[in-house]
Amino acid sequence: MNAVQQPIMKAFEQCRYKDTAQYIKLSTFSDPVYLFSDMALLERVAEFKRLFDGELSYAVKANPETLLLDCLWSSGVKSFDVASIGEIALITNRFKGAHCHYNNPIRSDDMTSIAAHEYGVRSFAVDDMTGLTQISALGLSDVEVSIRFKLDYFDAAYDFGSKFGANINQATEILTKANELGMRCSLTFHPGSQCADSTMYVEHIKAAAKISHDAGTQLHRLNVGGGFPLPYENTQLASLEQYMRAIQTAVKTHFGDDSPTLLCEPGRALVGSSTSLLTQVIRVRENGDIFINDGIYGGLQEQMLVKLDLPCRVWREEKLIYNSIEGKNNCTETIVFGPTCDPIDRLPNNIFLPHDIQQGDYIEFGLMGAYGSATATRFNSFKSEKYIKIQRGFSCQ
Repeated sequence: MNAVQQPIMKAFEQCRYKDTAQYIKLSTFSDPVYLFSDMALLERVAEFKRLFDGELSYAVKANPETLLLDCLWSSGVKSFDVASIGEIALITNRFKGAHCHYNNPIRSDDMTSIAAHEYGVRSFAVDDMTGLTQISALGLSDVEVSIRFKLDYFDAAYDFGSKFGANINQATEILTKANELGMRCSLTFHPGSQCADSTMYVEHIKAAAKISHDAGTQLHRLNVGGGFPLPYENTQLASLEQYMRAIQTAVKTHFGDDSPTLLCEPGRALVGSSTSLLTQVIRVRENGDIFINDGIYGGLQEQMLVKLDLPCRVWREEKLIYNSIEGKNNCTETIVFGPTCDPIDRLPNNIFLPHDIQQGDYIEFGLMGAYGSATATRFNSFKSEKYIKIQRGFSCQ
C-alpha cells in the first residue's frame, strides 16, 4: 500500500456507515444531512497533486466544514485561500503551520493589519494602487503581493472580473510599483467558477507573461486560481488532466526559462464530489408538485444563482429506485418546493423524478460538497448543516 492509498483506507475503515443505503436503514432521519466521504475527497486531492505541477491551496469559502478541512490537512494540503479574518482564524487556530493566502483583494486597513500582525499572514492579493499602499503600510519585508488581473471576456458560471481584477495596463503599473517597493511580486487571476473552456487559462497565462515582461519584473509565483469545473448533468467538459496540461504548456510557451512557481486554489473542483445532500419528501400534491425538507434557503441556495443541474438519486427506504445518471425512464418533470413558508423557496428548474414518488422517499443530490451548507441560512428555523461520514459517497457508489 503506497502513501496515497494509506490515508484513503484509514478513512474508509473509520466510517460508521458504509454507504447511503446503510445510513438510511440505521439512522433516525429528520433534518437534511450531508453525507461526506473522506475516501472521495482524498482521491480527488491525489488527482490534483498528480496532475498539477505546483502548490495546491484550498479555497475555504467553498466549504469551511471541519470534517473536510481535517481531511484536506491529513492529505497534505497545507495551503489555504482565505477571504476573511474569520476564515484566517479558523485555519490558523486549527492547523499550526498552515499557509494562508489572503486573496480577497478588498479589505479594510484593519483587516489587513489584523491578518498580518495577529495571524502572521504574509501573502496578499491586490487589484489597485490603494490595495498596494495598504500592504506597503504594514512595514514588513517578507510580504508576497499578488496582483490580481482580469481579461475582458469569460466563459464560466460566475464572472469574477465583474467585481475583482485590474486590467492589463493597470496590473502592469501595480506590478512595477510593487517591484520598486521591494516586495515579492506575483500575479493571480480567476477565470470564473465552472470555467468551461481550458483555453481561458491559456489566455490568462499569456496575459500574465506580458504583464511581467512589460513591468520588467520576474514573478515570484503565478496563481492560476480555481474555476476547474465539476461534471454537473447536461455539461460537456474536458478532463482535469486536459486543463492541467493546457496550463503547463502555456507557462512553458509564454514564460520559457523564467517560468514562475505555480499555485492553484480550487474550491468547488476539489471538494464538490466528496459530499451529497440527502433530503426527504415531506408532501406530494395531487398535481404532482413535491415538497422536500431543504430548499433554496438551505443547502440548495446556489440553484437560484446559476444553472447547475445536480445529479440525483431517489431512495425508498434503503432501496435505490432512481439514479438520474443512468437515465430518466418512468420519470416526470417535477416542481420541487422547499419547506419554508415562502413561495420563492422552489428549485428554479424542474427536475426529473419517478412518476410514483411518494411522501417519505429520499432524494439525494450529488456534487454538494461546495456551496451547500456554506451558504445555507436559518430562515424559518430550518437547518441544513449536519454532516455524517460514510465510506462510499455518491461519486464512489
